Amino acid sequence: MAEDRPEKRAMREVWLGLVEGHQIAAERSNVPLLLALPGAEGRDIDLLVERGVITLTETGAIAEDDFGKIVAVESSDDAYLALRHKYPGLNVLQQRVADLVRSPSPIAWPQGEHIQFCRARVVNLDLNEPLNIRTHQGQIVFPALAVVSKLAQLHARDP
Repeated sequence: MAEDRPEKRAMREVWLGLVEGHQIAAERSNVPLLLALPGAEGRDIDLLVERGVITLTETGAIAEDDFGKIVAVESSDDAYLALRHKYPGLNVLQQRVADLVRSPSPIAWPQGEHIQFCRARVVNLDLNEPLNIRTHQGQIVFPALAVVSKLAQLHARDP
């Protein structure tokens, strides 16, 4: 995912346009502008800085006015630490997205501020694993798609 392939660049342009289009609406609401898995390099955040969506201080930290605009999710210790070091002030959660939504299960839902994180105006998830299939009580289940479905249901709720 860290490679800068033409396909990856094209997708970055698509979601960057979405992020830019939702800036004003996000400022008027109590949800983040972006929930993303930026990786240890933080290329996606670099692009947001280049486009003026996020402002950095002289020390490279996220400007106070932009605290909470982005929620980064990284399960890797190395990626978590690299992002915290590169962008002080960035809201980085050290967990898997499935854990953020409290599992693919339809009976467990996020609590507290995690609800707002899951309702970010733009959700940019890189699927970096095979689309696994499982069976549960005789039904075919796609855990990754169950997580996406749960995020969609959280977005559909009346704020």
